[in-house]
Amino acid sequence: MLGIGLLMWNMHHLLNVMRPHQARATLEYMLAEQISERRYSIQSLREQSESIQKAIASAAEELAR
Repeated sequence: MLGIGLLMWNMHHLLNVMRPHQARATLEYMLAEQISERRYSIQSLREQSESIQKAIASAAEELAR
């Protein structure tokens, strides 16, 4: 019984030692995902902006005729 208790204590200790590393890895992953999502959003906004600018330019040309 003493061996099982010691084994459990050691496992608990190892989990606590790894907790900061896991938290750091999780944070890095979350930040990378946020960066990826924001880059995608920025690209989408740029494409929409280009489309709108082309439509405005086309409308301006039509009005100038």
